[in-house]
Amino acid sequence: MIALALAASAAICPDTVLAGAKYQGDVISILAERGVAILAGDRSSQRYLAKDAEFSLVIGDVGDVIGRGADGAKALSARIAASKYEYGVWASIPMPAEPCGGQKVEVRFFDKSDERGVAVTFEYEDGQLVRASGWTIGRLVRPFHEARQAND
Repeated sequence: MIALALAASAAICPDTVLAGAKYQGDVISILAERGVAILAGDRSSQRYLAKDAEFSLVIGDVGDVIGRGADGAKALSARIAASKYEYGVWASIPMPAEPCGGQKVEVRFFDKSDERGVAVTFEYEDGQLVRASGWTIGRLVRPFHEARQAND
C-alpha cells in the first residue's frame, strides 16, 4: 500500500529530477544543492525558483524580508558571503522518497574564518523554492575527548 502511494506521488511529481529520487536522503541532497546553486546565481537552477519566493535573514535579534525571487536570492547570497557550506543527509536506514509536496532543507554557510555563518532553511513546494530563511550562527568545533574537560 505504501509503495503504491509513493509510486503515485512520484508519477504525478512535476519535477522530473525529484521524481527519480529513490530515498529521502537523495531528495535532501537534491534540494540542498539546488538551494546552494540558486544562491550562487546558477542560471540553470533559476527554473526551480518561484518568482515570488521570499528571502529573509535574521542577524542577532533583528530580521526582515530582504527580497523576493531572483533579486532576493542575490541579496541573501551577498549578505551570507559564504566560502563553504554543509548539510546533513540520512546516512542509515534508507527511507522511501517523498519527492514532491512540501520539503524543508537546512544548509549552513560559513565565511572564510570557518567560525561564523548563516543557517538557511530552504522551503520547497513541488520542487520549487518558495522561501529561504536564514539566521546567523557561530561554529564551534572541538575534539570530542575535550567535552568532559571543559565542564570540570
